[in-house]
Amino acid sequence: HQLLASCLAKAARVDEAVETLKSSLPRDATAEQKAANTNQIANIYYNAKRYREAIKAFKEVRKCKDAPDEMKAEATYRSGLCYRAIKHNDSARMCMEEVVKKYPDSHWARQARGQLYLWGALKPAAEVREETR
Repeated sequence: HQLLASCLAKAARVDEAVETLKSSLPRDATAEQKAANTNQIANIYYNAKRYREAIKAFKEVRKCKDAPDEMKAEATYRSGLCYRAIKHNDSARMCMEEVVKKYPDSHWARQARGQLYLWGALKPAAEVREETR
């Protein structure tokens, strides 16, 4: 089902891809499995530039207490990119700052720091070191 959903998404059949993923989830799925499924759906929306739908799905992942930290970090980071794409810059910045604060050693925190720097919301590390001398 995941391969089919991926193919449908690549063929710009986003709604079919999402429905395929939703219907493939077993009724007795664990919270972590549900979060992983929702994360895939969110990424399909994100890649299709359907940012509001992606934000909604990523929010579900972020709220799931059983989702792995890496998945929550990714969902928060990608939420920030979605917010930025729809010009909600404060929300975008807050998402990136949340990633850096909650998941500081993750790949996503490094990405978030880079985005914050590009957006002018974070000083480069060398500049921060200079100020503290």
